[in-house]
Amino acid sequence: MKEEEEKEEDARFYKMYIIYDEYYHTPRMFFSATDIEGKPIDNEKIKEDIQKEYLDKTLTMEPFPFIEGLTMPTVHPCKHANVLKSMSDAMRESGHKVESHFALLIFLKFITSVIPTVEFDITGDLHFEW
Repeated sequence: MKEEEEKEEDARFYKMYIIYDEYYHTPRMFFSATDIEGKPIDNEKIKEDIQKEYLDKTLTMEPFPFIEGLTMPTVHPCKHANVLKSMSDAMRESGHKVESHFALLIFLKFITSVIPTVEFDITGDLHFEW
């Protein structure tokens, strides 16, 4: 019982902000987190939920473009286009039609590789065979 209580105390709730990055011409995700009581979690603690191989490479701390003075973690978009294209190509090669309305689902699938502790309720099916 004590272990379950500790897990509940450590629970983090994320808000994800997907914007369009005009420089890289791809989606970009910023995010913030709160604890179970709704108190903000600092950016250093958020880094604990990121795949170690992406820390300081893909994850950067940058000003959130819609709230002055707010810095948030973001999955840097410089390689998004290449990754999203390779994921789409993998779907095509496995015989699946890639339709434009799957773009957001493909992006969210990519984000879960960077932040594996975040779960999305994706109601569509994506088929990847590597």
